[in-house]
Amino acid sequence: MPFLKKLHRMFAFNSIKDLLIVLYREREIIDFLFSKRKTSIKYDSLVEFVDFNDERITNLIEKGIIIQVGNSVDLNQDILDFLEKFTDSIEEINYEYTSGLIRILKENINNWESEKRPVKQNEYLLKIKRNLRNVGKDVLRNVASLRGNVEDTFATEKVFSIKKAKLLEYDDKRKNLDELLEQIDAFFKESTWTYFIKMVQDDELNQILLKLDRDIIVARQNLIDITQKILDFINRIRQDAEIFKHIQKVKSLKDQLLLTEKSNFLEVVAAEEGLVFQNEVRYSTNLSLDLLQSEDIFDVLLKVSRKFKKSLHIEEKMAGAIDHDFVQNREKTQYVIDLEKLKDGFLARGGDLFEFICSYKFEQELSFDDKVTLFCKVASQFRSDFVISSESKKIRNIEYALISPRI
Repeated sequence: MPFLKKLHRMFAFNSIKDLLIVLYREREIIDFLFSKRKTSIKYDSLVEFVDFNDERITNLIEKGIIIQVGNSVDLNQDILDFLEKFTDSIEEINYEYTSGLIRILKENINNWESEKRPVKQNEYLLKIKRNLRNVGKDVLRNVASLRGNVEDTFATEKVFSIKKAKLLEYDDKRKNLDELLEQIDAFFKESTWTYFIKMVQDDELNQILLKLDRDIIVARQNLIDITQKILDFINRIRQDAEIFKHIQKVKSLKDQLLLTEKSNFLEVVAAEEGLVFQNEVRYSTNLSLDLLQSEDIFDVLLKVSRKFKKSLHIEEKMAGAIDHDFVQNREKTQYVIDLEKLKDGFLARGGDLFEFICSYKFEQELSFDDKVTLFCKVASQFRSDFVISSESKKIRNIEYALISPRI
């Protein structure tokens, strides 16, 4: 179909330089389309935006930067994905987002069913694909943002009450995300949607739905992990708060000189054998600049200097001749593993990341511990390229998660 050929048009550039030149020259058009990416832009509206110089638009369509379907135009999906990722354009997933998405999908489905002209049908189908393609990205970005906020709050917030309140607020957002995912799943089970899928029979739409299904599964796994983190953090906050209150009571008794009379402090200390092995704690403070510049401090500094010199026994010896071999040029080499090349090899072969590393033929022999460390580095550095399963395996008393390439 001509419609599919237009959608999958590749960039017509001989070099990165040519691509950047065109993107910069037509930056106003690209910025306009990016700002309107959530709506459908008509070709006539875009021509009016460029003062009816339709040659500029035709050139961008021929080069694959703009996609035209019927009378609708849109940015190439690859450029759109890059700009959204580069600008960190995260649309918050909330009730308005989900209800608006379902409402727009139903409207476009009804229009598609009512429309008899193939070109207009393709326009409505393109809108449906655009909306669904963005859902998975928005959900995963919201989940990643929520995880980062939870971890940052626990690590940086010092006030226990504020920390707990923020974590509970993030837990409410986590619940809302989970409920909204349920609403999206419920819509896909409605007869309106199932009938539309049977009628349209579009391969690209099926691929978008498969990716969306995988993204929702990953999002739900992350939400479960976030729930466990929030519960663990709140429990630790509660324990820390109780310890802090107890320390405050002990300090209050100490300040009132009632610690031994109104507590069993001496009995607890006497029974704690671990205190014997603690190093002596010494505290030192720096002298202020004003004090160091005054005349009164000179005599004190002089006494400290004399005492310091007496405590040092410096034995002066003549240095011997430098060994001739020591000054010779020595070539030292260090074996460095190319993690990018290792990652590309794994993505090409597939399977289990840890088994891949264990069977990989390195230039130098690596120990089992080195391979475990390498597995952790690759998994953390290229996390976005992998799918981390909830299943695990065990080798030599080490349990690791199954990691496979992201399709």
